[in-house]
Amino acid sequence: MRAPQKNNTLLGVESKGGTERMLTMEQVYRIRNMKKFEGKSLRKISQITGHDFESVKKYIEKDDFNLAIRPKQRRKSKLSPYRSIVTAWLIKDKQAPHK
Repeated sequence: MRAPQKNNTLLGVESKGGTERMLTMEQVYRIRNMKKFEGKSLRKISQITGHDFESVKKYIEKDDFNLAIRPKQRRKSKLSPYRSIVTAWLIKDKQAPHK
């Protein structure tokens, strides 16, 4: 007996075979609940929910659902080598008499 499916998705992403959709957290909690508390196998969960076996396996094994935030790359400005020269010019210009 199949449970009714909601068609709520967080993100639609194009993949090789078609449209790949992430599961909602509600769907993920349901999958994890079936495995942990009901003791169902991954294949049985896949059949019940209608999700691909690999997707079920991925969400069972995944502990942290937060996206990793990559640190911003800090790089030098293109003008960094000339900073001292420009600063010297500005200081000299400030000390020069008013035109």
